[in-house]
Amino acid sequence: MMHKVLMVAFAGSLFAQGAAVNAQSIDWSGAYIGLTAGHGRNSSQFDDTSYNGGIPGFPPYSFDVDTKGAQWGIFGGYNWQRDTQVYGVELEIGRSEAEGSAFPPFNDPFGDPYDAAGGVEAGWYGTLAGRLGVVRDKSLFYGKLGLAYSDARATFVDTCTAAPCGPGVIDASGALGWGLLAGIGIDHALSEKWVLRAEYEYIHFGSADASGDNISPGMPNVPTVIGGDMSSQRLKLGISFKF
Repeated sequence: MMHKVLMVAFAGSLFAQGAAVNAQSIDWSGAYIGLTAGHGRNSSQFDDTSYNGGIPGFPPYSFDVDTKGAQWGIFGGYNWQRDTQVYGVELEIGRSEAEGSAFPPFNDPFGDPYDAAGGVEAGWYGTLAGRLGVVRDKSLFYGKLGLAYSDARATFVDTCTAAPCGPGVIDASGALGWGLLAGIGIDHALSEKWVLRAEYEYIHFGSADASGDNISPGMPNVPTVIGGDMSSQRLKLGISFKF
């Protein structure tokens, strides 16, 4: 909910500021390249309808897993400026170290803890977005929309075979893949060439299924898919050089 409030508030202020400011001291048009670093949080929901859930005596269930970690990357793009309005396109490539796993925070119908944990691994990502902003003095206030791709993997793992765990094990995973990106940020010019940045991004990867074989002694392997819904929020700082 917070990211939606931020987006709406920023969009309203972006177009309400108008052009009645002294914004021509910095020319924002042209190419640039920079470095970024920050902190990310992944929010994941796992839906088990075919392993511990969805079988006789065990109804389907869902649980949430949050993972946090640092991230870093390199970005570059090109801006066009018309009066106080700036629009452009930007590419970023980086790595997110947000990873971890957790078991469902509740017990199965027989009062025992579930033995399979959901999680997200660290991975590389890339984003491509359009930017639109307005200039106030030496700062550019902008919003961005685009696409993201991540090879980080959603995981669903059970390695426990001792009682009260069942005999089956599973090691399922799947890449987060493509997602939709939205963000807001501020670029502040230190000079004609050097620019500082603060940015917030929200990426919704949507469905990110983890697939693998359910392996039980004396039984054929059973292909199993665990449904997932993944999103990521990122706070970043950066510095760039304008050509």
